[in-house]
Amino acid sequence: MFALVDFWRSIAVFLVVLAHTLIWWGNPIFFKLIEPSLLGSTGVAIFFVLTSYVLMLSLDRLKKQSNKLYIDFITRRFFRIYPLAIIIVIFYYYCNIPSSFEKGIGFLPVYVSKSGFIQNILLVQNFTIEKNVLGPLWSLPYEFQMYLLLPIIFTYIGSEDSKWRSIFLFFILCLCFFVANNKMDTINNLFSYFQIPAYTKWGLCFIPGVIAYYAQKQFKGKQLNFIYIWPILGLILFSRMLNYDFFIQILSAILVGFTLVIINDEFNPYLKKLCTIISKYSYGIYLSHMLAIYLGFELFGKTLIGWSVFLLSLFILPMICFHLIEKPFMDYGKRLCLKKYSNSGI
Repeated sequence: MFALVDFWRSIAVFLVVLAHTLIWWGNPIFFKLIEPSLLGSTGVAIFFVLTSYVLMLSLDRLKKQSNKLYIDFITRRFFRIYPLAIIIVIFYYYCNIPSSFEKGIGFLPVYVSKSGFIQNILLVQNFTIEKNVLGPLWSLPYEFQMYLLLPIIFTYIGSEDSKWRSIFLFFILCLCFFVANNKMDTINNLFSYFQIPAYTKWGLCFIPGVIAYYAQKQFKGKQLNFIYIWPILGLILFSRMLNYDFFIQILSAILVGFTLVIINDEFNPYLKKLCTIISKYSYGIYLSHMLAIYLGFELFGKTLIGWSVFLLSLFILPMICFHLIEKPFMDYGKRLCLKKYSNSGI
């Protein structure tokens, strides 16, 4: 079940790293038509699909062992997301490391107010016009805010008529997207500081994961061979490089959710092992790859040393993040929840 999730998570983080690296290198556009750097947002959309799918499974498991499902779930997710994000924000803010770049220019400093710094710490900067201390941080507020809704969605859909309730939910959100999306910029222009986050766009990317979780219960085993994932992946990548329309992104999210339901996860064991490793460190890669680009190419340029430092940093930094920060806090969160909310009284 999770081998396919690991595959897609590896693809997602690769697309994000590729997009940001290409932007530093001047954002090449091939044949005046194909723009690979657009794939970064597709990587984020894939992350959102996987997040909702895996966490619905987590909620299903927690339901059987927790006496306070909502608090238990949010506490675990807090210790999964916030500790590394907080340390990254503090690191970039107080070390004044340039963390933004323009095409072909290189890294530029990001000036964030004290209020913006606090908002970045709390991951609520999508409610204002404050900048992100680090570019990839923009997606984390949407992710954690979706955590607040997932248990509610899980309870709403339940087990009875889950297929129709999830489909109904998706189409209601689609309707909200088409109605509100064109109005959002107009509404936000009325405010000088506070903003309404782009839920009408990014919220839709979570729903295919929810639907995939319930839809898989309707199937007796996954029907298609893993080989079919390659043309689907090709379609997702090619269509995105040609067009930035958000409809393409929603379609990509739906296709990823479809593969989770219908494609089996039996594929090359070496590729499977590689995807497992990349998936394990994917959050650290997501938050540290900009520093790897800076250390490699900004400090040493387009040289063999630059490439070596970049690749080495891309390998070492996520391992440091995971083993020194992520895993200890995840383990603490699990122990805390088992002690406070377990039905078994552990």
